[in-house]
Amino acid sequence: MRNPNIKKALTPGPDRERIRRIRQALKKAGLDAVVARAPENIQYLSGFLPGSAGNVPAAIFTADGEIAVMAADKDYPFLEDAWPTETRIFPAYALRGDDPGRRFADFLKDCAKRYGFARGSVAYEGSLGSLSAPMFCGTIATLPASGYGDAIRAALPKAKLVDGAPLLYELRGVKTAYELERMRRAAGLAAVGNLACKEALRPGMTEAEIAVTIESAIGRAGAECRGARRWRGFAFVGAGRRSAITWIVLEFNKGYRVKSGDLVLIEMHVMVDGYWTDHTRTYAVGRPTARQREVWAAVAEAQRRSMAADRPGATGQEIDAAGRAVIEKAGLGAYFPHHTGHGTGLCSHEPPFIHPFVPGVKMAAGATHSCEPGVYIEKEGIGCRIEDIVETTPGGAKYLYDYDRTLD
Repeated sequence: MRNPNIKKALTPGPDRERIRRIRQALKKAGLDAVVARAPENIQYLSGFLPGSAGNVPAAIFTADGEIAVMAADKDYPFLEDAWPTETRIFPAYALRGDDPGRRFADFLKDCAKRYGFARGSVAYEGSLGSLSAPMFCGTIATLPASGYGDAIRAALPKAKLVDGAPLLYELRGVKTAYELERMRRAAGLAAVGNLACKEALRPGMTEAEIAVTIESAIGRAGAECRGARRWRGFAFVGAGRRSAITWIVLEFNKGYRVKSGDLVLIEMHVMVDGYWTDHTRTYAVGRPTARQREVWAAVAEAQRRSMAADRPGATGQEIDAAGRAVIEKAGLGAYFPHHTGHGTGLCSHEPPFIHPFVPGVKMAAGATHSCEPGVYIEKEGIGCRIEDIVETTPGGAKYLYDYDRTLD
């Protein structure tokens, strides 16, 4: 496998294509403004990913392209690459005399008056659901949904409030060149971690040692990503019989020592400046058995078939069915218990879902999502998954970063 090139400088903001798309979408929906409290949506609207614990930031984007951000003073390093037209700074993590709801309401009132949407139609994250935090931890505080809605209604009593979460998810589902560049860089870091794993993997290593090998390689390589302010990689390892429960049990990285004949399944979640990728590889320790090769080949072919079916206008159910048919033909259909994919971007897991029982999902050019067929046979101690983040194109899905997909 070639050594991934992760040293090229990232293109700085603003992401003008994204700004144009948001303005177009607001005007098409008859909205005067959209208000965000979730860190991933604040970043989407303004380029600013909040990082201070215990604070309640916000962003407002108007149909005229005005972008206002409320940010903690300690977050100033992450405002340097953002593109708000107005920034309201507040003291970080104030313990006394500071009501976050009132602070937010005052910010919203002032912006409504200045930008003229006090009596307009305003979208907010009324049905927001977070599937995985943008920083993969729970330290970034936001107002509870109920308190957030109350604060907006109090600040904008004459505005028409609508649920903007579906619109934001739809916008985020199709990536700009700026966003794809960061996701490709994150995928390149995953390739670095994968290479480190393959070079180090040997009998006697523990799951925890394998995970640390991957994470340390990603951490070192991330420091060479010019233009990136944040990067992080997480590895989850399930070996031997535990590889067969890796689709549902996230209790990995234990003291189990791998031995010759084991399968080792590694999943990597990697982030660069708020943009995530999600990758899985499965390796045999020593010479694979005929059965292991049979299962791996079916999973690899299922990924190829799903990607070939993944074109603009295709449904998520069609994409799932294309790969699932391969696994069923191999007599392994009962051992593929999960969906084929999920959206990825500002969250590691987000809409759309490539799922056999989720209707209404239609792919668009530029959409990014995982493609991750898998087979898990507990009675045989076999667990195999191959996962990459792919981009929907007219010619079928393309890997964001094409790197090693082998069993041994």
